[in-house]
Amino acid sequence: MPRRKCTFNEDLRTKFTSFKKGKYDWEVCCSICNCTISIANKGRRDIEDHVKSEKHSKNLRASTSSAALDSFVVRRPAADQKHLKAAEATIAYHTVFHHQSFNSLDCTIKLNQKIYFDSNICKQLSCARTKATAIITNVIAPFSISQVLCDLKTIAFISVQTDASNHLALKMFPVLIRYYDFKNGGTKSKILNLAFEKNEKSDTITQLIVETLTKNNLLTKCIGFCADNCNTNFGGRQRKGSNNVYSKLKLLVNQNMIGVGCPPHVLNNAIFHGCDTLPVDVDIIIVKIYNYFSIYTVRTERLRDFAEFLDNEYKPLLYHSKTRWLSLYPAVERLLLMFEVLKSYFEEVENPPKILIEFFKDDLSEAYLFLVHSLMSIFNFNIQDISIIETVNVLQNIVSNIQERINSNFIPIKIKSIMKKLVESGLQEKLARPCEFGDFLSAALRDRLICGLYNENIQKRLLSEENISFETACTKAISMEVALIGTKAMHHDDAVAAVKSSKKPQSQAKCGRQHNPSTCPAQHWKCFAWNQKGHTSKVCRKGCLKEKTSKPIRKVGDSESSDEYTDDALNYVNTVVSQIGKDVPILSEKTIVCQEILENLTVSKISPLLVTNYKLATLCK
Repeated sequence: MPRRKCTFNEDLRTKFTSFKKGKYDWEVCCSICNCTISIANKGRRDIEDHVKSEKHSKNLRASTSSAALDSFVVRRPAADQKHLKAAEATIAYHTVFHHQSFNSLDCTIKLNQKIYFDSNICKQLSCARTKATAIITNVIAPFSISQVLCDLKTIAFISVQTDASNHLALKMFPVLIRYYDFKNGGTKSKILNLAFEKNEKSDTITQLIVETLTKNNLLTKCIGFCADNCNTNFGGRQRKGSNNVYSKLKLLVNQNMIGVGCPPHVLNNAIFHGCDTLPVDVDIIIVKIYNYFSIYTVRTERLRDFAEFLDNEYKPLLYHSKTRWLSLYPAVERLLLMFEVLKSYFEEVENPPKILIEFFKDDLSEAYLFLVHSLMSIFNFNIQDISIIETVNVLQNIVSNIQERINSNFIPIKIKSIMKKLVESGLQEKLARPCEFGDFLSAALRDRLICGLYNENIQKRLLSEENISFETACTKAISMEVALIGTKAMHHDDAVAAVKSSKKPQSQAKCGRQHNPSTCPAQHWKCFAWNQKGHTSKVCRKGCLKEKTSKPIRKVGDSESSDEYTDDALNYVNTVVSQIGKDVPILSEKTIVCQEILENLTVSKISPLLVTNYKLATLCK
């Protein structure tokens, strides 16, 4: 008869708490040694022998010197767990949404705990960079993609977009889809994938797009491809060839796929090609001016002083990069605001860059900038986040607006003002210089001068000259016109005297008014001029004679008298002065002309008749 086996009863469980029942009733498990022993023969004695063994004693000492894993885990109430997880997810999403680094969370969390010390959620919050990265990668990103795919179940057509961006030594390719959802606000753009590739060849980009669409079951819905207008994506402006992304997607995805280039890229390429026709390279000028001041504090402070001296508000200059298509318009606008300040600065500074000093010395430089700014305003105001059909309509409207400007010879108001100042300054040749007339320029200016003359006699005289040049025509026209003005000025006094002598005295009342003299109240008044009764001093003939005799009449050529010349004569003399080009003071009624002015007149390239008339118009007192 077999012997009865001992079991792990209730008394043993109470005394030996570190032991638990094993697979059978006569086996026990030691939680300290992590082993199973049999108590079938001796029962309690087997457990005591194990406790006294060296193995158990060693494991017991190791367990007492180590803390339990539970002490490292914070046990929170179930109600707080939900709010805490929501707070951590919100912080991680906020960091990504505002393009911040995950490294900033290492100190942000600790800072918030000190600021909001009375918040239980903030005290328990632990969301540094490692945890935030895991939340975004494993929770929020998959959830957002699942939401997009759920919305796309009712969408029939989509378009795919991608573009390359350098991230250290890798090429980063985001893959986006664009679709129209009338239930949720119209056009939507969502990101499906963000991949890093070793190159940006057409095969690599095509494989990435096809794999992303296939993974999300969107390959049959794709009808459009959007990207910039480089040869890798579309094969050039004509979109020919097969070694580009657009052609390969048509073979692999949809034969009727629509290719849409980047609208801002298209518009700004048009501007750059237009600017290439100007004699001034606006791109180089903007970059050169920015680099001249960008890292030099002394130059920037001096420019600020110039702006303050000229009563202009100082504004920092903007940088323009050809790979950033939207940066030209604000850079040109800022340069126009600071144009006068920069012009004064480079005229005063020592050893400025030659290209900049030549730019600011050119009287048409500001006009070129205003022209570029005017055209860029049309392009920039039409760059929007729009659909494919709206993009085509915008491009067509821009083309029609520019064509209307060409047909109507549109010139901005600022450019008209600059051209008017140049014409008034006699700088017509600078306006005609960009037209590339060559040797024909002098003949063209001569013809315009003769056609625009008001006096027919001068016109006939110049037309009778054979092979006359522009400079000769200008000199002769000025000489003849000045001579005519001088002749009129010298005979003006005789004509005025003859007109005055031909006038008959009109009958008027004794007070100087037009009414019946018999009823005039002035017949009882006294004249203040001669103290006689019967009239006023205004109509006193004796008083008028007294005033006339007090100022003797002076004649031309009398050295002791001064003639009273009319405004026409003074205007004539001032015209002479402006044609001479000397530093001669403008004449007025009390101008005293010295011998130096007469010498300047004599040596100048003006006809002798002009000098004689100028001397006759001199007022000496």
